[in-house]
Amino acid sequence: MSLKYKNVLNEINKTLESSDFRDLESFIHKILGAKKIIVFGAGRVGLMMKTFAMRLNHLGLESYFVGEMNLPATGGGGFNGYWFRFWEY
Repeated sequence: MSLKYKNVLNEINKTLESSDFRDLESFIHKILGAKKIIVFGAGRVGLMMKTFAMRLNHLGLESYFVGEMNLPATGGGGFNGYWFRFWEY
């Protein structure tokens, strides 16, 4: 049993060591500066993005998931303008 959790921790450590966090501060500033945040995804990614949108709401940020009933109309400009777009990253 202990070998399994050590393997998991080693994989997490490898991922963190190979990750580039230089753009993280810019990403956070864009999220915090957005009037509204809209996210989307399919399958397991979709579930995680729904969770992420919910957590952003818990932090007091206005966020939505594409396809949910509470998604407001985007207006004539679609997702352009004041909507923060995650797919730019």
